Amino acid sequence: MMITIKYTAVLMTLILLASCEAQEMTIEDPAQKHTKFTVTAKGPSVGQVKVKTDPKTGQQEEVTCYLVELIDPSTGETVGTIEDCDIETVELSDGSYLSQVLSKFILYGRGTITSRGEVLQKPIGDGKYITSSNPDYDNVVDVTSEFAGASGKVMLDGEIDLNQYENNIIIFNCNFTIDVESI
Repeated sequence: MMITIKYTAVLMTLILLASCEAQEMTIEDPAQKHTKFTVTAKGPSVGQVKVKTDPKTGQQEEVTCYLVELIDPSTGETVGTIEDCDIETVELSDGSYLSQVLSKFILYGRGTITSRGEVLQKPIGDGKYITSSNPDYDNVVDVTSEFAGASGKVMLDGEIDLNQYENNIIIFNCNFTIDVESI
């Protein structure tokens, strides 16, 4: 009987070891901080020509930037501004536009997040376009303050009105989802 108990104990120990080795262990790092939130750029903006450094090329370029208030969609409160700068835009064969955009989110009391990405603008009529950007890569290129050391991406889903574009005015109604993780 004693031998059976020993064999049973050895067998159970081997089964437990084998099952532990087959499992992947995930250890949460308390030093990592995940932040995900949505802000809405809403309202008209007059474009201003500025010189910016393109983080992709390192070259200084003359770009047109639009400064728009950022609204927290859950409270309606103004939480900052976005400086949205058009680095380059090309017209596609279907009448859509594809832009390389440098966006700096200035979040009051929290810091800044700058992203660089592609934005697709599809015409929906009456001078309005659906805008979207959902990168499959991290497109955050600079962060400050609360977001220092963070990486991640910024996604866009919205609409712009280009009816006054000849006067360098764009009306924004764009939801940006910011998803970053810091170490």
